[in-house]
Amino acid sequence: MRAGVAGILAFTCIVTVNAFYSSTDVIKLTSINFNSQVIQCDKLWLVEFYVLWCEHCEEFVPEWIQVASALKCHRITDKDAFELTDSNFDNQVAGDDEIWIVEFYAPWCEHCLSQEPEWTNAVVELAKRTKGKIHLAAVDSTINVMLATRFKIQKAPMIKIFQTNKEVIDYSGEISAPSLIATGLELYSKMPLYKPFEQMVSEEILKSVCGLRELCIIAVVPHISDTGTSGRSDYLNLLMKIAHRYKKKKWGWLWTESGAQPKLECTLGIRGLAYPNIISIDARRKKYMLLKGSFSERIIIEYFRKLSLGHVARIPLSANFPEVQTVKRWDSKEEFPEDPIILSGPTIQELENDEL
Repeated sequence: MRAGVAGILAFTCIVTVNAFYSSTDVIKLTSINFNSQVIQCDKLWLVEFYVLWCEHCEEFVPEWIQVASALKCHRITDKDAFELTDSNFDNQVAGDDEIWIVEFYAPWCEHCLSQEPEWTNAVVELAKRTKGKIHLAAVDSTINVMLATRFKIQKAPMIKIFQTNKEVIDYSGEISAPSLIATGLELYSKMPLYKPFEQMVSEEILKSVCGLRELCIIAVVPHISDTGTSGRSDYLNLLMKIAHRYKKKKWGWLWTESGAQPKLECTLGIRGLAYPNIISIDARRKKYMLLKGSFSERIIIEYFRKLSLGHVARIPLSANFPEVQTVKRWDSKEEFPEDPIILSGPTIQELENDEL
């Protein structure tokens, strides 16, 4: 009997119609509330009809209570954990740059329920020790059928790891706090450092950084001959410092040198303008937003604040996004001093000789 009842995955509510199940997770139905609770409800119900004189029904009470408690179970019990569904999975996981350890569970799974304290302890510890970069989440595979099919979930529990390079691997360790924590810390140690404002040196870089992003932020810095190595480093350090404040945003960050992408500058109407500058491109809506004002930390922070709130004027793109030219990557270790100032006329020594 247990196996038959436990095998029913789709039902979310366990109910009965009389007093065998007082003070349990089984919901009592009557002729008064049956229509409103069941018939007019958008959930699935598993209903047992029984009579008080039925000995078999009475013997079945403990089984039914256990099933009701299992189906009532919610895997997520900590604020640092996530309950993922068919509707929010891609937004939370697929487009993220952080690592997700996701357990696909079933409410009827006794093993899932027994391991819940281990899971909760791992969630708390990893959130603290990885600064929130390693996420533990859970998916109810009985309800989120699309995800269960997509990732070929055939048993419960089943844990998959979604890495920053979009590769998905199966977790084969124990479902215990020490094992989950050790795995999370190992993944964290291998995570690439956060590097906003990568140089836009090719079409491939543009697509990889901005392809699926809400906005593509492109900083156009002065030519290296105008700033020298130290001057350019100052600009990029400032940009990275500010971008770090907005790293939770699903934005792509790139920089290019003035004159390196003339087609892009022409399309955005910034060619010939003073550099440096910042352009935010919304490719889906075919609009872009320019930084207005001086290139200072205060002005840039205010620009991004308004940008995140949608308070920056959007300019329609007059043409499709131009093809990016392949250029040489800048080597920050290569010294490039500013052009020296050349003075014409007699030297100081010649002037002294004339006076003599």
